[in-house]
Order: sequence, then C-alpha cells, then structure tokens
Amino acid sequence: MRKTVVFSLLVILGMVLVSCIKPVPLKVKTPVISPAGGTYTQAQNVTITCEIPDTEIRYTLDGSEPSKSSTLYTGVVNISSSATLTAKAFKPNWTDSDTVSQTYTITGKVTTPVVNPVGGTYTQAQNVTITCVTPGAEIRYTLDETEPSTSSTLYTGVVNISSSATLTAKAFKPNWTDSDTVSQTYTITGKVTTPVVNPVGGTYTQAQNVTITCVTPGAEIRYTLDETEPSTSSTLYTGAINISSSATLTAKAYKPNWTDSDTVSQAYTLKVQSPVMDPVGGTYTDAQNVTITCATSGAEIRYTLDGSEPSTSSTLYTGAINISNPTTIKAKAFKPGWTESDTVSHVYKFFLKMRLSKCFGGTDYDYLYNVIQTNDGGYLAVGYTNSKNGDVSSNHGKRDGWLIKVDSTGNTIWSKAFGGTGTDYLCIVRQTDDNGYVAVGYTASNDGDISGNHGGYDGWIIKIDSNGNTIWSKAFGGTGDDSLQSIIIASDGGYLAVGHTVSNDGDISDNHGNGDGWIVKVDATGTKVWSKCFGGFGAEKLNSVYQTSDGGYIAVGYTLSNDGWVIKVDSSGNLLWSKAFGGSSSDILYNVIQTDDGGYIAVGYAYSNDGDISGNHDNGDGWIIKVDETGNKEWSEVFGGTSAEQLNSIYQSDDGGYIAVGYAYSNDGDISGNHDNGDGWIIKVDETGNKEWSEVFGGTNYDSFDSIIKTSNGEYITVGYTESNDGDVSGNHGNGDGWIVKFK
Repeated sequence: MRKTVVFSLLVILGMVLVSCIKPVPLKVKTPVISPAGGTYTQAQNVTITCEIPDTEIRYTLDGSEPSKSSTLYTGVVNISSSATLTAKAFKPNWTDSDTVSQTYTITGKVTTPVVNPVGGTYTQAQNVTITCVTPGAEIRYTLDETEPSTSSTLYTGVVNISSSATLTAKAFKPNWTDSDTVSQTYTITGKVTTPVVNPVGGTYTQAQNVTITCVTPGAEIRYTLDETEPSTSSTLYTGAINISSSATLTAKAYKPNWTDSDTVSQAYTLKVQSPVMDPVGGTYTDAQNVTITCATSGAEIRYTLDGSEPSTSSTLYTGAINISNPTTIKAKAFKPGWTESDTVSHVYKFFLKMRLSKCFGGTDYDYLYNVIQTNDGGYLAVGYTNSKNGDVSSNHGKRDGWLIKVDSTGNTIWSKAFGGTGTDYLCIVRQTDDNGYVAVGYTASNDGDISGNHGGYDGWIIKIDSNGNTIWSKAFGGTGDDSLQSIIIASDGGYLAVGHTVSNDGDISDNHGNGDGWIVKVDATGTKVWSKCFGGFGAEKLNSVYQTSDGGYIAVGYTLSNDGWVIKVDSSGNLLWSKAFGGSSSDILYNVIQTDDGGYIAVGYAYSNDGDISGNHDNGDGWIIKVDETGNKEWSEVFGGTSAEQLNSIYQSDDGGYIAVGYAYSNDGDISGNHDNGDGWIIKVDETGNKEWSEVFGGTNYDSFDSIIKTSNGEYITVGYTESNDGDVSGNHGNGDGWIVKFK
C-alpha cells in the first residue's frame, strides 16, 4: 500500500515535471568556404556551402559580421583582390550558424603588356595598341625611351606614332608586382608626300596668295621662284606666298631620315586686265570723247586709231580721245613682269550728216546719175537735162546728156549739154589720165554732137577735155534700140562699157534673142575693139560694170525671168561664169563693186520674198547681195518698209561694211523720217549685211540718190534728183533738178 502510494506520487510528480520543461531549438551548422583563405597569385572563385538544407548564406567582403541583410550567396564569389570573406547561415526557427571567415591575399606579378604592331621600319605613321591580360591593370607608357612609372602617360587608346620613336610600356595593379617593361622601336621612314600648291598655276589678272601644304607630319617645305630645283637651303615655307608678277613656284618637302618628296612646280602668269573703253563702240550722231581704263594697278595703256595692233611703242593713253570720224580704237595694257592684256577693240561709227545740198538745172526736168571726184578736188556729175536756162545754157533738142563741173564747195565751174535733136542720156563718167573725161549713155540723135547712129537708140561714148570740150563722140549699136549704162577705164587705156541691145547688126553680131546684155570694148580713140552679147532668147540687160583685180570684169543687171544677174568675163570678154539671183517676182541689180575679200557686192531692188530673197517688207525693197569670187551667194538682205524702195549704188566703207544709196517711199520698217513722196535714202550695213543705220533726206516731193563715192578728205558725196524745194532741199530751179549732196 505504502509502495503503491509512493509510486502514484512519483508518477504524478513526473507528469508535473514533464509539463514544465520547453524544447531546445536546433543550430545551423557553420558554412564551409572553399578554397580556404590564403595568399594567391590570381583571383579566386570561392564557394560557400552549408549541410543544413534550406539555409540561406549571407556574406561580406569587408570583414564585418554578416546579417540577414548582407549579400545573399547565390553562386561563386570572384575574389580578384585581397579581401576577407565572412559568412553565416540562417534558417527560420534555427539558431544562426557560427560565423566563418577566410582572408584572401591576391597578389603576384602583372602580365607584361603586348604592343601591336611590333616595332620596325615603316613608311607611314602607325596606330599602336597596348593590351594587358591582367584584369584591373593599368598601362603606362613613354615615347622617349625612359622607363614608365605610375606617373607616366596612361594608355587610354591608340597611340599614333608619326615619327620615329621608342614606345616603352609597363602595367601596374595595386598590391601586385609591376609587369615587366616592354619596348618597341618604330622607325617611321619612306618618301615624303609631294606638296600641294593652291591655287594651282595658271593665268591670273591679279596677284595670288599661294599656300603650300604637305600631309607628311613633321615635313618642312622649301621653295624657289626662279624655276630652280629647291634644296634644303632654299627658302623655307612659313606662310602664304604673294605672287605679284609672273613666276614659276617650285616646291619640295623634306623630313629627316625620309626620302625627299617629288618636286612640284606651278607657273603663274599674271596677265594685265583688258582695258575698258567708255563709251563703247557704236553708231553716234556726234563726236565722242572716249576714255580708256584698266583695273590692273600700275598698268599703262597703249592704243592705235588705224586698226593696227597696239604695242609698247604705240601712243600712250593719257586722257580722253576725241573721235569725230569712223574710227577703230584698239587698246592694250602693259605692266612690267606681267603678260600684256588682251587687245580690246571698239568701232565708232557716225550717222552721216548733211554738209552741203545744192540743186542744179533749169526750169525743166534735170537729173544727175553719177558723180566723180576730179583730180583738182572738185566734182563732175553726169546725167541729162531738158532745160535751156539756169545752170544749163544750151540744149540741142528734146533731152541732152549733161555734165556739170563744180568745185569742192559746190560752186559751178562749167556746165555742158551734149547731144542732138533726139533724146540723149549720159549715165556714167570717168576721169582719164589726160585729166579729161569719158562718159557713156545712149542717144536717139544723129546730129549735133552725134554722128553715125545706126538706128533707134545707140550706145554712146563721148570723150571731152578738162574744160568740157568734145574730143570725140561715138555711137555704137545696130538698127534696134541699144544703150550703154556704165563704163570703166580698162587697164590698157581703152574703155569698156556695158548695157543692153536688141540689135543683131551694125556693131552687134551675136544677139541671142529679144535683147541681150551687151559689152563693148573700145580703144583710147573710141575705135571698137570687140563687142559681145550675153543672154538667151529672152531679154537681158547689164546696168553696171567693174574691173576686177584679175584684169577681168564683173557686171550686173537682170535676166528674162526678172532675176538679178551677175556675170564674170575675162579681159577679152570671154564668159567665165553667169549667175542669176532672186525669187519668183521682179528683182534687178543696178550697181556692183569688188570687195576687199575678192568677192563682189551688188545692189538693186527686189519684189520677191522667196528664192534668194526673204524678209521683203512689201511693194519692193532695197536689195543687197554679196557673192564670193566665183559667184556663190554669201548673203542676201532686203531693206525697206511697206512702200517702195530701191538701192542704186554701193560703196565699201573703211570699217569693212557698206554704204548704199537710193530712194525710199516708206516711213516704217527700216525707214523713218520720210518727208513725203519719196526721199533720198542712205543705209549702212556691216560686213555681213546687218543694218547699222538708215537715214532719209529730201523734201515733200520726190527725191532720189543715184550714186555715192567717198572723197579724198573722208566725206561722202552723192548725186541724184529732187523735185522738192523744202526740207533738206533749197534752190530748186523748176520741175526737177540734179541734186548734189555732201555728207560727213
């Protein structure tokens, strides 16, 4: 019983004790670090493990105690520099592990840097790289063969070696032994690049600032200006070179231990700027004061007024040049050491101004066709007269051939009428070597001054002395109507005349049809040498003849088809060529001359606007046609307005152009200022037929110019016919007068 009670009490006591004791928590095992701390020559990859599952490991690298907020271990920890790794493991409801700590000393020698490319001899600059495989190492280098230190230049990128040098490099890392030193010697050598000169040589009108460059670093440039080869003792290029006179710049670049560059040479020609004239050439009504300037400082200007090329001996320009006559000014500028300027040329032309206007005749109709300047400086005009008073003292009949001699100012010296009781005309006059005159025309008379008429109209040649006295008078032709329109003095002293014939007897034996162009050659006494007809079965006429430079003759007129007609014959009258020009309407040529280029130019009128004619203004235009020495057309131009115009005579001017005269009824197109009912007309064209100016003269009645010549003093004189007594005309004696006008 007692044992039982005791046992019961013990049981109860045990139960009480058990209920009062708490369970003790488990402790996380200490983490294991591998590899263990120590001294290493390279970075270490450290692992941390814990035997207890589901633990997390926290660590530090600075020696501090890890906590649950320290870095969580998730994988290998790379220890690349000396450090103390401290770790601890944690698990919920477990006692934290003990702390484990390992100290790593990372030390050793930094790997030697690698230089690329390696040293050697190169012909151009090298871009050098330096690398080191030791992480965290920095590279320092020198280029002067000194040993690198931590204070030497830090390598941060490519090192450009542009001249010979020794690159020495070393790598450094804290707590590490410095790397070995690496050294590479680069010899940069080769040929220096050829210098570049700017601007390049050439011709310039002002001084040039020339630069010279060379892309080879460290090269020096030497140069000369006298075409010699540069050397290291030549002038050193230090900046732009002023080239102020013509010179040849020669340059070369040098660099120690390098082959010299090629030589570069540039020739600079400094050319004087062309002079400038003011006013420029053109056609003017009044004299012009022409100034000449040159933009090139220090240049002198030389000029000529005769069309010749200026030289350093030509007239020096010192002030304005007064130009009052047609003139070609050529100027050139010169400067020592410079190429002379281009020649500048300006042609100054002037509208002709009337200087003299005189009427000659009587109370009936009187007409002047042609004028010449005589050896005494006066003028002789020829035409016809119906008058018996005024300037005409005698008349043989219906109409006489008329010659009037005047002095240089237009005062009458003598006036003579020639002919018979029929109708007589004189068309052209020429002065002979004996100071007499020969005139040509046609006559229906067989009395008075005329004998031997063959019937109808005959061609008529009359020879007179200097005072107008008849020496001989001859009629030529046949029983039909024949006329002579133009005459020249042949080189043999005889005379050659052209015109028209419908005869085939008497002096004429070879007529081809209804009427031929006719040429008759006579000797100095008026005796016929030969006579020739030209044409076809229709009607042809020759109006003008001119002796050519080859001793032959050129003649113009018209053909059956009413074309302008040009023929060329030799000195014996043999036909060389024959050409017709025009269009489908009536076109006639009245006058021809040989031009300076050996060709021919003729004038007349044209009604056509096709074929060789274009631009006709209507009702007939003045016509100018230019052909070469073989009769090939070079150009053809018509001038006028909506009324009728005609050109009767042409003269080549000193400037190579042409002045033609005739009459104009228009007051539009190429004509302005017409006084009414037709005016005497003067037109100037250039050498290719371009109109330069056009003027008309006259009064309110009909006026015409029929012939023009240039006088010995540079003036022009023209003759014709006027019915006016106002405007440009005064002193008219009657129905119509011969009209002499002088221009300048």
